[in-house]
Amino acid sequence: MSDASVNLELGFKDTGSTPLINDDIENCLTSSVNPNFKGVLEGYSIDNSSKNCKGNLSDTDLSLLLGNEYGCLRWSLIRSAYYGNLISENDIVDIYKEWKDTSEFLILKVTAEIRIPSLTPEGSGQLGYHSFYKFMKAAKRGNDVYKALVQRKFNVLNGIEPIMFFERDWKVKVTNLLFVTLTYGRRACDDCGKHFKKSLCVCPYCKSTNVHSVAISEAWDKIGVDFNRFVSNVKKKYGDISILRTWEAHDSFYPHIHAIIAFHNHDFPVFVQKLKNGNKYRIPTNDKMLIRGYWHSPNVDIQGVANTQEAVKEVSKYITKDLCSDKGHKTAAMLSLFNKQSYSISKNFVEFIGGTSDDAKKLKQEENALLLSNMYNSNQGIIEYEFIGMLPAKMLGVSSDIMGFELDKPPPDVQKMIDYEHECYLAKHRGR
Repeated sequence: MSDASVNLELGFKDTGSTPLINDDIENCLTSSVNPNFKGVLEGYSIDNSSKNCKGNLSDTDLSLLLGNEYGCLRWSLIRSAYYGNLISENDIVDIYKEWKDTSEFLILKVTAEIRIPSLTPEGSGQLGYHSFYKFMKAAKRGNDVYKALVQRKFNVLNGIEPIMFFERDWKVKVTNLLFVTLTYGRRACDDCGKHFKKSLCVCPYCKSTNVHSVAISEAWDKIGVDFNRFVSNVKKKYGDISILRTWEAHDSFYPHIHAIIAFHNHDFPVFVQKLKNGNKYRIPTNDKMLIRGYWHSPNVDIQGVANTQEAVKEVSKYITKDLCSDKGHKTAAMLSLFNKQSYSISKNFVEFIGGTSDDAKKLKQEENALLLSNMYNSNQGIIEYEFIGMLPAKMLGVSSDIMGFELDKPPPDVQKMIDYEHECYLAKHRGR
């Protein structure tokens, strides 16, 4: 069915408005426990050692386990299944793809002020109220809506005039911007906290035998705390810093961190390391060893940055190009599973790389710009918005390519679903 015929059949108008950005809003729409768990799991044996039981469960069973009443996957339920050893990391990637590609629409009930025409020529009419429903495509990590939001934010950074710290042919090279990559060791010491190779049974740092294997879930669960500890130690040594960072998943599913660290009060001399696949700019050994020592794992890569724009583009590719592509599915799946933000931009980073205070404000405003431009894309005087719920495109009978539309009088079957969604939402949030 074409978009035009869908419009005609349902009687809505494609507003062409910017879609609503939704950051895992499903968490406030569904409970964390699916009542189908008990019935589906009866009779199944769970192999805790492999954490891969998808082979024992049919697609129908998985849909019952991981989805809501419309069959839409929900991360609260996916996480319960994962931590219950029902599905593996490989399963999560397939589940993520299905979740991302299932378009859902957030529903708002809009009350607008209108002027009712007068029945007499000399009358000016009177004010009245009109209600209608606004449907906005929800952002899901990696889908077209999410990509539009991230791209808008990074357009602000990419549009800032670059600061040049050094050129390739300069004899003396100095920078206060570093590109750092931090990875995870597979075994950890319970005494000193250091990570190392999984083949070692004795900590190479403190010689303790109190060691354990680091699970994928442990690494992702602790990544924020670990990185904050690293940042605190760097600050103690070098003073104020600003950071742009992103997480990424290895092929092994373990996380690693890419970060641009801007040092406000410290410059690093830079020298060229010649490699077969291109040159890299390195900092002095004493600084390298100090910074490496602040991270718990030995695999730390540190490069000096020649100019600000080069560094921003390097990090943004992990967030925009890679994350929203087949290559980035593994990363996006792990970020969704462990409920992690794709990236973070710290205070003063924009100003440090040459941006103005207006650029910093614009970057912050972009977080809500898509939502606001959608909500206020109307010629009517809006009085009130009321959140109703969320429905999949397939239940609404619309194309996944549509970003937003309005319905004055939804068809009876659609109205029934809208009413049900509203009742469920009110029941869950009543009293809050």
